[in-house]
Amino acid sequence: MGRSRSGAGGRGHHPRSDAGFRLPGRSECHGDQAQRRRKRTRPRSRSAPTREAAGEARPGDGGSAHAKVRVPGSTASRPLPPGGDRGGCAPAPDRLGAEGPLYVQFAQKAVIEWEGKLLLVKKSQDDPHQPGKWELPGGRLLQNESPDEALVREVREEVGLEVDPGRPLAVWSWRLGSEADAPTVVAIVRHCTANDVAVDMSRHDEDDFIDKYAWFDRDSILGLDLIPSAREPLAMALANL
Repeated sequence: MGRSRSGAGGRGHHPRSDAGFRLPGRSECHGDQAQRRRKRTRPRSRSAPTREAAGEARPGDGGSAHAKVRVPGSTASRPLPPGGDRGGCAPAPDRLGAEGPLYVQFAQKAVIEWEGKLLLVKKSQDDPHQPGKWELPGGRLLQNESPDEALVREVREEVGLEVDPGRPLAVWSWRLGSEADAPTVVAIVRHCTANDVAVDMSRHDEDDFIDKYAWFDRDSILGLDLIPSAREPLAMALANL
């Protein structure tokens, strides 16, 4: 048998790759030299992240590990604040936290109709927000309550009636106070069906500040001394009945 030409001892022949074909344009070299040469000539992958893109700290940068974001139209970059990149976009500090967090509460008011009249309750003079004003019965949602459960409970507490909450008629909002952290109340007016009309106010909480109740004709309701922020939504609710 003749000598194999695939070994390293064949002088004047190009080395072969592991797959058995010649490597064009390469001079004779041993395996470890060829490996080092391939490492030096191997192009850097474009998909490999740089140390800056991966958020790693570079020597001399004070140990900062914040990721950097490229500013459109500029060659400069700026570090993102702690807490992540928020979906790849830097947060706007002028809009986040400039006026503090927004505290929101949810409330519902009940339109209870009987023989063409609607039930309203009057705030007592001790009410810290709307003394002596008329409004619909209802109140705010408590933790772990559904909207229906909350409205049934509030009507029962304030006027002693059992109601079936129905469709929404209007929505509005107001603030409880003028302080920076005063909550905003978002309220919905809902049409309710009462099982009876025997009003009983003996079970309402003192914090409700309810003084009295009355049944009013539709046409006379907007002429009452209503809570100012509730006048427009009450008019809308009457129009949607």
